[in-house]
Amino acid sequence: MALQTPLVLISGAFSTLPPGDTIGPATDPVAQASGNAALVLAGTALASGNAGISTGLTALASGNAGLVSASNKVPISGGYMTGQLFAASGVVVSGTLSRNGFNVVTVGDVETVTSTMIASGTIIDADVNISGAINATKLNFLQAGASGVARTVDSKLKDTVSVKDFGAVGDGVTDDTAAYLAAIATGKNVYFPKGTYFVAPVASPTINARLSGAVLSSGQTVFGDGASSVIKWNTGVAATVQTLMMITSGLNIVVRDLRFTGAALAVQIKASADGGVDGVTFENLVIDDMGIGLGAGEQIALNPSGSKFIKNVTVKNCTFDTIGVHGVLITNIYGFIVDACYFNNIGYYATSGGFCVDMSQGSRHGTLTNCIAKNSRYFCKTESSTVAPATAANCLSHHISIVNNKVREMVPQGAAESEVAILCNHGASDITISQNHIEYPSTGSAIFISDTNPSALGPTNITGNTLRTAKNGVTLFMANAGINSLVTVCGNQMDGVDLGVSIRHNNVNVVDNQITALTAGVYFPIACSDVSISGNQIQSTAYAVLFVANGNSGISISTNKFDTTASYIYSEYTISRLTFTGNHVRSGTGAYLAGMSGLMFSGNYITTTSITSFPSILLSAVNDSVIESNVFNTNTSNPNSSLTLAGTLTNVDIENNKTTRGLNIGSGTNVVSTNNAFTLAYVA
Repeated sequence: MALQTPLVLISGAFSTLPPGDTIGPATDPVAQASGNAALVLAGTALASGNAGISTGLTALASGNAGLVSASNKVPISGGYMTGQLFAASGVVVSGTLSRNGFNVVTVGDVETVTSTMIASGTIIDADVNISGAINATKLNFLQAGASGVARTVDSKLKDTVSVKDFGAVGDGVTDDTAAYLAAIATGKNVYFPKGTYFVAPVASPTINARLSGAVLSSGQTVFGDGASSVIKWNTGVAATVQTLMMITSGLNIVVRDLRFTGAALAVQIKASADGGVDGVTFENLVIDDMGIGLGAGEQIALNPSGSKFIKNVTVKNCTFDTIGVHGVLITNIYGFIVDACYFNNIGYYATSGGFCVDMSQGSRHGTLTNCIAKNSRYFCKTESSTVAPATAANCLSHHISIVNNKVREMVPQGAAESEVAILCNHGASDITISQNHIEYPSTGSAIFISDTNPSALGPTNITGNTLRTAKNGVTLFMANAGINSLVTVCGNQMDGVDLGVSIRHNNVNVVDNQITALTAGVYFPIACSDVSISGNQIQSTAYAVLFVANGNSGISISTNKFDTTASYIYSEYTISRLTFTGNHVRSGTGAYLAGMSGLMFSGNYITTTSITSFPSILLSAVNDSVIESNVFNTNTSNPNSSLTLAGTLTNVDIENNKTTRGLNIGSGTNVVSTNNAFTLAYVA
């Protein structure tokens, strides 16, 4: 059907054409009026279908009509046209497309849609001028995958905010505090692009360095691009340095892939209610030039009435460098993990403390694993509170594992306690210290256990560690006269130590260790009881076992291998109920024991290599004792006997022993010597 009316003008209403109808041939008036061309409908009426232009003559564009062709689709809905409108590349288009304010303007070869609103439809291959805007609530986003649910682009973009959305510059010069606080206050995930953000989120009172004006919300993740995204305290704005971020309540909060520097703390967790913070993860952080790196919990010593416990804190793959006091401070936390972190130069200005990881005052059910520490004052501490009420359940630290860490090149300090790599203090109990490697050139101990609380909840196990120190391997210290929880020192290797295990503690097992010592493999500086030493291999340039105090009791030494230059066991002090059985000994000068009561010395093989006047064993003032079934392989060039008993002797049985140099038994009451052989040949 040919039409004779000028329908090319879009300024008026279109008539609806049946499908397949066209606007007439070249001889029609409308075609002749606008040049040698015709406008053709492609299969449907202009009101609801796709229109195209059959020629590129610009004369056709001179009216209030838009030209259309099959490229650069710009869908339109509303006004007088519903369907897809096509603007040909390279054709100058002007005029009003519809009554609703939709304009098509071409600059060069690019068609740009400028409008206040596109009602509906799909935009394909359209460029939007940078000074323009598209309402993102009108655009849909569909995540890939079978279960994807459509939502607006506006909703998708607001899942995460960037600190730069609020005006942060990140040039290391501009103060970005306002933008920083505004971004965090949204409660949404906050992204820090690469840059250095100078901030000073001060809180009241400013004298409290552990407060911050930037408080994270439940479920919030704060993240960046790793160490190149730097958050730094701006002392030019606030000279009173506080904390960069704080958490007071909420669940499942994450801080990751950032660098914090120049503040009192990076992040402080200070729960407003018991259990009010549950699930915080710190991951892939670099924290340097701080007073404290991360603070989780509040010390009872600082707030005895207000300290609230925290649950489930994880610190993973973080680096702590040049920290004044503590790298990670964990206080009153139920369930924590510190894993695969690196610590350097920790505690450099601390007059006390200075721990890479401090697990104190009610911290429980936690692990410290796979970390590396160097050039620091201490590696770690577990400690129960000494602040009243120190025996309260919420003050006890327990069920903590310290496993597979490497500690080396530590900085020695002056005080006796400040050269300790691992410190368990004030009744911390049920502690496992295992598979750690400590090379610690100090004047203290690699591992120091201080059990001062008789309410301790479980044993402490020190197993499978490698300790190479200039002083002590393990020190077990008892400052409380109460019953001590069991401590087991098992399967450790101690090389080049002065003292292998120094025992000032009751209820101790020292089992299956390999110890190379300068002074003694096992050392008793004070009176102890209920100590078992078995299955160890001890090599010493002096003593294997050395007692230097009266009052030890219930000491069992069995099935060990001792190789010493001096005495394998030496005591000038009273000991009751000492058992020395099944040991294999090679010694330079034999043994000396004085003031023994209840001695059981049996089944040992003793080789004494000295040619000086010292027997394989010299016993003085012995009572209620048995010396039986031993082999005394004494160098025959030694002018002394293999076994000498002197002083006051009461109720002593000497039976079934074999010697190379015989026995020398003094007088006493009820001293019996039977079935002893004196013809054994010396084996070097």
